[in-house]
Parts: sequence; structure tokens; C-alpha cells
Amino acid sequence: QDDDTEEDIQRKLEAALKLEEDLEENEFQKALEREELLESSKQQVAPEPPVDWLATRRAALGARQENSSLAIPVVEHQLLEEKELLELLEYHRGVDIVVLHDDP
Repeated sequence: QDDDTEEDIQRKLEAALKLEEDLEENEFQKALEREELLESSKQQVAPEPPVDWLATRRAALGARQENSSLAIPVVEHQLLEEKELLELLEYHRGVDIVVLHDDP
């Protein structure tokens, strides 16, 4: 290979540099494709927003109260008997209602 002239060496060097540039460009394109694929998969599998259970409950209760003709009027400072209190709590979907008496 001592027979190579400067022009041959220059040509080989340019070919090697071109090959290296092509390889770098190829790697860059592959990295871009992987990144695009990752972003598109993130967009396709976007997590659902959390359910606002309080808003859902309020909407359900609001619909129930609008449709209900059994709405009980509120009278301020009115003392309730035990039975009335239990009925009100049950009407408003109270569960496991226990009445504690002052004098056992």
C-alpha cells in the first residue's frame, strides 16, 4: 500500500468521512423515528382524567332533588322528634343511623 498516491489517500479519506456522515445521519433518523413513535404511543394511551366524584354526586343528588316531589320544607329552630329525625336522615340516604339518648 506504499504505492498509494496522495490523491488515492485523499479519495479514501473522503470516502471514509462520507461513510461516517451517512452512518451518523442514519443513527439520527432512527433516533427521531423512535422519539416520534414514543410520542404517538403516549398520545394514544393518554390516561383518563381522574373522576370528580364530588361533582358526580352533586349532579346525581341535584337530579334526584329536582325530580322529587317529596322535598321536605325547612323550618328554622324547629325541634324534631326522634321519629322525624330518623325519617329525615333516611330520606337523605343516611345509613347505619343510631340515635343516642341523653338519659340511658
